[in-house]
Amino acid sequence: MGMVIKVAKDFRLLSFIYIAISILFLGFTILIMKFVFFPVNIKAALRYYKEKKIIKAKKILQKLLEKMPGSSEVHFLLARCYLLENNKEMALVELKEVDKIGLFSEYFHEVEFRETFANLLYSLSLGDEALRQFIFLTQKNPDNPEYFYRAARLFEERKNLKKAIELYNRTITIDSSYEEAFIRLGEIYYNLLKKKEAEAIFTKAYNLNQYNSTASFWLGIIAKDKGDYKNAITYIEPALRNPDYKIKALIERGKCFFLMGNYYGALPELERAVRLAKGANADLYLDAGYTLASVYENNKESEKAIEQWKAIFEINPGYLDVAAKLEQFHQLRNEDRIKDYITATKGAFFNLCRRLLDQLGLHFQNVKEIPGGCEIAAAQKRTGSLVSSSNQTVLVWFLRVSESITESTARSFLDRMKDGGFQRGILCSSTTFTTSASQFASSRPIDLITPSKLKKMLEGQGF
Repeated sequence: MGMVIKVAKDFRLLSFIYIAISILFLGFTILIMKFVFFPVNIKAALRYYKEKKIIKAKKILQKLLEKMPGSSEVHFLLARCYLLENNKEMALVELKEVDKIGLFSEYFHEVEFRETFANLLYSLSLGDEALRQFIFLTQKNPDNPEYFYRAARLFEERKNLKKAIELYNRTITIDSSYEEAFIRLGEIYYNLLKKKEAEAIFTKAYNLNQYNSTASFWLGIIAKDKGDYKNAITYIEPALRNPDYKIKALIERGKCFFLMGNYYGALPELERAVRLAKGANADLYLDAGYTLASVYENNKESEKAIEQWKAIFEINPGYLDVAAKLEQFHQLRNEDRIKDYITATKGAFFNLCRRLLDQLGLHFQNVKEIPGGCEIAAAQKRTGSLVSSSNQTVLVWFLRVSESITESTARSFLDRMKDGGFQRGILCSSTTFTTSASQFASSRPIDLITPSKLKKMLEGQGF
């Protein structure tokens, strides 16, 4: 019996030793996979990646993920392969896995991953997530100005200008030659109406590089604001060669010439700006068109000014005072038409009155001068053919007198209709009708054309 117990104990011991050896062997196998097989394969994938043999690299990496799904190294390299293929969505999936795992190795550093992740997030318009990554990078590597600059841009896009200013300043503290940070900072100051600070910043950028057309442009804008138009024109000129600022530069130079009273210099700049901005940039088109209209207006070219205002009104009826300008010139034009109606020579007046018959639906027969205007015998038109002489005839008086038309004039007009056998009459005047005259005509076959109706009829008529 004791022998049996001893054998059993020996068997359990041997079993325990066997299990222990198996565990050690398994662990040793995993170590071999981790430190021998895995590095060899990931290095092969990395080599294929560098050689732009993306299909081969991905094939190796996907097999590795089957064995080691928790490997951040493999996920990261696979993401880089997707980025080379411009497959941003799949790259994002892999980078999110890396972020979730949070382990880094000799094959890639955390800073490299965070930068790649942030840039991808930004390109996919995931600005809030990108901002978190760039803020992390500023903490991880506080001597890299690029991280501060990118974070500042994202804060600026989110209208957090206080934080953007802080980070732009930090950028140029680290790198005093970072031109773009100076430009962004200067623009913020300018838009905040801190023009002295803006000028100082743009001057620093300009001193760093006098070929920086953006800095030069903004110095020109500030000079224009101060009324220094000559220097403004000089500063703005280099921006004409910058595609991003070309239209703006043309507009601002045109404004400078205009403000100097040099309409000859302003016109080509603004006309070119209007052509370039049309269909490309609505805001710049409106700005250029409005300024060009102002030049035309001051140059006594009203028709060209109106053309520009109409084009602006079609795009944005509420733009500045365009609607009021159009109404003002519409009224002035009508007043001018009435003025011409009143002061035209006899021949021009007769011709005008003949043209107005078309708007009354009448066919001209003859005209003669009467005191204060002219008398036209006409016939009613039919659509597509003229009415024969046996159909309704109409007597028309076009009057251009200074006093109101009274009942006495209306009675004289009716007597003339009866004498001439006219069936209907039209009395047209550039002055108002008295109440008694209107009442007299209302009960008789007489139509009255008031000054307001006459103005509408005169629209578009030439003299």
